Amino acid sequence: MFDLLYEMLQLGQQKVAETKMQEKVMLVEGNIVTLPYKDNSFDAVISLGAPFSHITDSQARSSAVAEIARVVKQGGQVFLTGLVRLACYRGAVFWLKHDPVFFEQIMNADDRACGVVDGSQVWYNFETGELEGLAKCAGLQVIDRVGCEGLANHLPVENLEQIEADERYWPAWKEILLETCNEPSIIGISNHLLVVACKPAAERFGVC
Repeated sequence: MFDLLYEMLQLGQQKVAETKMQEKVMLVEGNIVTLPYKDNSFDAVISLGAPFSHITDSQARSSAVAEIARVVKQGGQVFLTGLVRLACYRGAVFWLKHDPVFFEQIMNADDRACGVVDGSQVWYNFETGELEGLAKCAGLQVIDRVGCEGLANHLPVENLEQIEADERYWPAWKEILLETCNEPSIIGISNHLLVVACKPAAERFGVC
């Protein structure tokens, strides 16, 4: 486990202890833009929690993806996550009563174009095709794109909980979510995008 925040590593340490995985999990504090690992170190790299949306500088985002491509082994898989700009607009409407400032930040065309919003944290929201473009620039081969929330995004929580608790409804709804999660229109309305990629045998790395 690799994280910039000491507090998150403390939480990770607690979870590792609860599952008795201390001998199998290493926790490291550091910055994703400059990973402290040798080339071809890992069989796979999974970046959850939209870490690339925490990076507001475009060059630093490119460097972070290139670093992940560097440390994964040839043939290894990479999972990249980020926030989606179109879903950000929907979120501004969804949370309007609770946080009207959120909507005010996207009222200006120039502000929308920069992709950065200042909410509970400062976030960068990716345009369509942008994150997988960074993966390709870093020499990775994109396998799939997935909208993590899918059709369920911004639907009433009480309705979703009712379906999940119903043994008649849940199997069908889960099947629908999995069938549609990589549809381009569904990816656009999901808060989080997951890009699945692999490192080909022929190395070609760089930062666009």
